[in-house]
Amino acid sequence: MSNTYVGRHRAPVTPGRGAKLARTTVVTAGAAVASLGLATSPALAAGNDWDAVAQCESSGNWSINTGNGYYGGLQFSPSTWQAFGGTDYAARADQATKEQQIAVAERTLDAQGPGAWPSCGKSLDRDADTAAAPASVPAPAPAPAPAPAPAPAPAPAPAPAPAPAPAAAPAPAAAPTEVPAPAAAPAPAGDGDGDGQTYVVQRGDTLGTIAKRHHVDGGWRALYDQNRQHIRNPHLIFPGQALSL
Repeated sequence: MSNTYVGRHRAPVTPGRGAKLARTTVVTAGAAVASLGLATSPALAAGNDWDAVAQCESSGNWSINTGNGYYGGLQFSPSTWQAFGGTDYAARADQATKEQQIAVAERTLDAQGPGAWPSCGKSLDRDADTAAAPASVPAPAPAPAPAPAPAPAPAPAPAPAPAPAPAAAPAPAAAPTEVPAPAAAPAPAGDGDGDGQTYVVQRGDTLGTIAKRHHVDGGWRALYDQNRQHIRNPHLIFPGQALSL
């Protein structure tokens, strides 16, 4: 950090030449407090009209930043703002409050005199009585909200009603009594071409075995021809059929 600080429109001035490092001020109840400047510097001077200086420098705009290298209502250069403790409040003057800018201006006036503001500071008096008013202090953080009381546990749900006993299943109806099918009527006698004998087909019979067993002339073909009115397929006969031999 350079040891030479430049106010707006003036030649470099070495701080400390006739500078006052601190002022003793009287606070409420008459207690004497030594103000070191960086912590609790005077914000408003009874004998210096800083509003008039700001009106001259920046049209009274304490947050101005025109990009010309000077900031805030009193148009501090970054080096002057830093040298006199301004960065304890904000990085640049336009980011600080009016009271904080005036506090830094008082320290600058003590070190450099009114010439720090060549055009607008002619009415300033470095020896003017000042009222010790601390720069604005951030408000304390609000106390954390108390944790909400836990919600009461829900009442247990009532036990479900017992399910009704199932109705007795109706007794199954008695199975109907099976009635035997009537016996098949005997097949009518053949057309008269045979010998008048009748044979009832048994399980496993074929026309061939029947014709051979009963010595039918012409074999199974003759037996089929004799019973064609009862047999649709000579290879498919059923037990219980009556055949004319």
